[in-house]
Amino acid sequence: MEIENVDRTRFNILRQDCRSVAEGVDWLRQNKGRFRRPIYEPLILSLNMKNLEMAKYLENRVSFNDMSAFFCEDKEDMNQLMRILRDEMRLHGINVVHAPPSDEPSNVEFQPRIAISELRDYGFHSYLRELFTGPEPVIRYLCRNYDVHNIPVGNDHAYEQLGTIRDHFGGSFKMFYGGNKMISFRSSRYRRDLITQMDELRPAKWLNKSVDAQRLEHLRATHQDLTHRYETASRALENAVADARAVAQEKESLYRQKSQVQKLGGDKRVAASRLKQKQDSLKGLESDAVDLRAEELNVKRKCANCFRSCAEHLGKHAIMVDQLLNSDKDLQVLQLYVDILRTSVLELKKQVGAEKDQIKQLKAASDEAARIQQMAKDRCAAALKEARQLTGVQSIDRLPEEVQEKLAELPDTVGEVDEAIHTCNARIQLMGRGDSKVLEDYMNRCRRIEELSEKIHSINTETAELKQKM
Repeated sequence: MEIENVDRTRFNILRQDCRSVAEGVDWLRQNKGRFRRPIYEPLILSLNMKNLEMAKYLENRVSFNDMSAFFCEDKEDMNQLMRILRDEMRLHGINVVHAPPSDEPSNVEFQPRIAISELRDYGFHSYLRELFTGPEPVIRYLCRNYDVHNIPVGNDHAYEQLGTIRDHFGGSFKMFYGGNKMISFRSSRYRRDLITQMDELRPAKWLNKSVDAQRLEHLRATHQDLTHRYETASRALENAVADARAVAQEKESLYRQKSQVQKLGGDKRVAASRLKQKQDSLKGLESDAVDLRAEELNVKRKCANCFRSCAEHLGKHAIMVDQLLNSDKDLQVLQLYVDILRTSVLELKKQVGAEKDQIKQLKAASDEAARIQQMAKDRCAAALKEARQLTGVQSIDRLPEEVQEKLAELPDTVGEVDEAIHTCNARIQLMGRGDSKVLEDYMNRCRRIEELSEKIHSINTETAELKQKM
């Protein structure tokens, strides 16, 4: 429970400081099986301090980008994880680091330049690498990039011995921790002297909530021992269960044999009881005399009653069949009547459709007659207008008397106009030669009269047709 509480507390702090990294950790915990090699969670969650008071030294040394980065042993896993978290999940501030494994332990591969025993007199008690535990690839990455295996950590006495440490060990390590200070050395560009820089350490925020590594190791050993004992007990229990199962099977076999014996005994008693009952029944039958004649008459009487009942039911069935046939005939008649009605309805629908079409045709003819009538009226109006233009008279009442008399002499009907035309043609044929101008004028007038006659005849014909259509 303590381990879970520490992990939950760190995870909540990480969620507050960098929500996207926390979401990435959540996704990784649910999808570890998608990768070829192990992937380690950020240092905030994967490292444990042996002494919580020393957490400030590691947090001040490692940048936040690496404290919140994921560590992958395989490069393909690293690329896949970055693609999923950054591109697919759109998480910002995600860092993924390649930390390849090695067959050689980190404490052998990365060793300090000076043994810690030589520095104890100056107030140092350990190197930064010795203050925490974590996965080997992660520790190897910190040694390679942050030189944690070569940074001594001391108390206030180490800070007070700053000058001596710088003079004696300035070339062996570039920085150390003394009390609540971080002291670093760097060479001057202009002189050979070392420039010393001192910074105040900020308090630890993440790693000061850690798990006791020794206790965790003890618990793991205890768990392993208990697991071994449990497996031994489980095997003993399995053997005992197997023996008990064999005994139970033997016991079950004996129970079955006993049940069979008891069943045989019960069957024997039942058979004896039935035999006794049959013997008693046989004695009773032998003692009782049966009147076969009376039984025969009784059976015949019952058969006769049965036959009469069957005959009655057959008669009722025949009546019902007749009724059913009559009903079926009525149904067929009704069906024929319905078919006739349907045929009549269809014919009426067709007649209604035909009448609707005829009405549409009549309406179209009426519209056409109205259009022709209007055209005839327009032609008459045009002819009247043309006559007024030729005569120069706008009203018939204003015509001179001599003109009115000449108009009265002109034919009134189309037949009279045709007769006049024929008469004129005959006169022209009989006249012989005459004045060419007079003859030309006469011919023009005849053509004009003929055109007007044709127009009048056409107008009269259209008017008659319109009257017939209306």
